[in-house]
Amino acid sequence: MQLDPTQPLVGQISVIGGNDVQRLTAAACASVGYTVFTNVVVVLGGEPAAEADVFAALFTPLRESRVVIECKGGNPSFNDIRKFSSFEQLLSPRPDEMLFVARPNCPTNRHELAHLLGLRIVERTNLAYYALPLLGGAGLRHERAVVLNRFLAWQDVDAFFVLQTRNIEAVRQHYRFLTHQLWCVGPTDQQVLLSFDAYTNQYARSWETVSAQKGLNERDALYDANDDDFEAAMYVVLIHRLMNAYAVTRRTLEVVRHETPQQLIDTTGPVLRATISELSSHPRHLFGFPSFLQRFFFVWGGFIVEANRATEIEQMAREAGTSKDAVEHYLNVLDLLYQSRDGNLSLFQNWGGFRYFKFVPGALRALGFLHREAIAPELYANTEFFGRSGEKYRTALERALVDTGGTAALRYR
Repeated sequence: MQLDPTQPLVGQISVIGGNDVQRLTAAACASVGYTVFTNVVVVLGGEPAAEADVFAALFTPLRESRVVIECKGGNPSFNDIRKFSSFEQLLSPRPDEMLFVARPNCPTNRHELAHLLGLRIVERTNLAYYALPLLGGAGLRHERAVVLNRFLAWQDVDAFFVLQTRNIEAVRQHYRFLTHQLWCVGPTDQQVLLSFDAYTNQYARSWETVSAQKGLNERDALYDANDDDFEAAMYVVLIHRLMNAYAVTRRTLEVVRHETPQQLIDTTGPVLRATISELSSHPRHLFGFPSFLQRFFFVWGGFIVEANRATEIEQMAREAGTSKDAVEHYLNVLDLLYQSRDGNLSLFQNWGGFRYFKFVPGALRALGFLHREAIAPELYANTEFFGRSGEKYRTALERALVDTGGTAALRYR
């Protein structure tokens, strides 16, 4: 899905269906600094107790603000509203806001029931003003719709990869672990422990399961980006890494506010302890870490063109509403978080004038190409991104965006 930046937004939003409402909602939240996870479920005793299309978290100096959103192509039934309201009791910490996005002219009694149960129904024609108030006003519509289109492109790629996870049982189970178990763990120390234990043990390098099952050469699959099951496995691991960062940020905030250094030593291993110490060393930077990673991976492609490093860092800071020092700090924390215990092995690598985070799917790399080419066409006119692999990454993106109309349908300018 893409918005036409030259046309009024309300008319475009009023005709979209349920899946696109979810993508627009997730993209809107991500574009203003929320860390977003989609298709989340609370499970009790092996059965789903509550489901939501979008979970969005925003960190402040005092707390984590949480929003849970369900998106409907039509209007919610009374039963839909009652079921969704259970998040108030099931999620810990409790959500600050529970939103039901519905079609226009939702019956008054639905609004009344929602109000009584502590949630709010937002008609999708008002989504631009409620979930993303900055989009209100024609004067800034073009610029901000273009920004939102970056995150909409990510959401289309996300939907493609999530669909692919069904092809390989191990990858499906990994994604299910993230969306049905890990995301909603309340105690921060438990969430960190569960997240990194699963990351390093049960669900380590899920793409290797795909390569073994399908007889792929892993190195070729990485550089060619021609097997979408393999790419989907890498994407699920990348989402897991983002959840790791989200959990670490939650844990760091709790440590800074409530615990002593000795408690941190007693409950945390050396790599995580060093990461938490580094993240908390700049308190003003702490709160934007996971949302910055979301932008770095899914808009910028998880890499930096070293020849243009200063310009890119400045642009990343401008887009994220932060400082260049904060961006450098976030990249350092990311590097530290994914180093080996002896510090000799990092998931950041230098090659051909690029500093890149390893194991990012080709389609996301290509989104990073297009983002750069759109914001600074002259600067990147002669840039050959990742050598021969660059064109293969663009081809992977075309496959992922087939339902959108391919890259030709992207409205990045």
